[in-house]
Amino acid sequence: MFAHLEMMRPYTAFYVGLVGLAGASASGSTDAGGYLLSWLIPTSAWIAGLYGGDFIDRELDAQSKPHRPIPSGRVSARTALAIMISIIVVAASLSVWRNPWTLAVVGVATLLGVSYNKVFKRRGLSGHLVRGSLTAAVFAYGVMVANAPFSWWIAAGACAFWLQDAASNLVGAVRDIDGDRAGGYQTVPVRYGIAVSSKVAGGLSVGSLLIAGIALWHRAGVDVAVLIIPFALWILALRRIPTSAGADRFRADALAAHEILVLERLFLAAAFVIGGMGWIVGTALLAVSVSVSRFAQRTMRARYEFGADPMTVDRGRR
Repeated sequence: MFAHLEMMRPYTAFYVGLVGLAGASASGSTDAGGYLLSWLIPTSAWIAGLYGGDFIDRELDAQSKPHRPIPSGRVSARTALAIMISIIVVAASLSVWRNPWTLAVVGVATLLGVSYNKVFKRRGLSGHLVRGSLTAAVFAYGVMVANAPFSWWIAAGACAFWLQDAASNLVGAVRDIDGDRAGGYQTVPVRYGIAVSSKVAGGLSVGSLLIAGIALWHRAGVDVAVLIIPFALWILALRRIPTSAGADRFRADALAAHEILVLERLFLAAAFVIGGMGWIVGTALLAVSVSVSRFAQRTMRARYEFGADPMTVDRGRR
């Protein structure tokens, strides 16, 4: 059971649900059922994607990360595939029941997720952009579950999350540079190095926050000061990215940079929820999401990524 919990990555699972809720709430919906499904279905689909990604990457992981659930034998590849398919079927059924048009978004997101792991992950910046588009689809899905019309500011919100997650995925690729290089994955860090990757990620993140600020101010009159914390966390994360893959603390610093971004994007999503549902609800959901995500980071992530005791990695950071 713990192996399955590892595959679900609870330190990332809260984010996608919050993005779906951001789309539903920012659209002006007051439907409690729409809010629930905008959180539940994207979260379930995200978990299905994680199972699918581990299934597809099982041969690469067997070389670079043999401690992970599938290559270590704690979860069979057949079980992972069956769970992924089951969750997608249930999520698609609920989506059709709520709004038949959401099935198109589920289908596109599924296709993008599979194509990312099978094709685009190997192809530099396009891979990171495809990965980011999945989160844009989640925001759009939240809007559709709320049965709200699309508008330019909704497109702007989707674009903000697109750029944000493309940047976050790029930073994550810095952490995985050795394994990706060994497996033939031509990510931006593998092709151009860590310094270029940091600059590209920084540019994407600045664009994301600017677009988010415009969308928030136009839609709900939310003070763009709510984006100060996400901006500060991005700066902190970029400063933690190591300059060289050969540095002694490379693994710890690269992991720390991405952990900061996992928390930063929760603040970005919560800003949209605050715009639609108010400060009390938005900050309460943010507090729960950050607390659980941080606890899971500290207790599980190093073990999943490196097969190491979390305290060992903590000592490396210090």
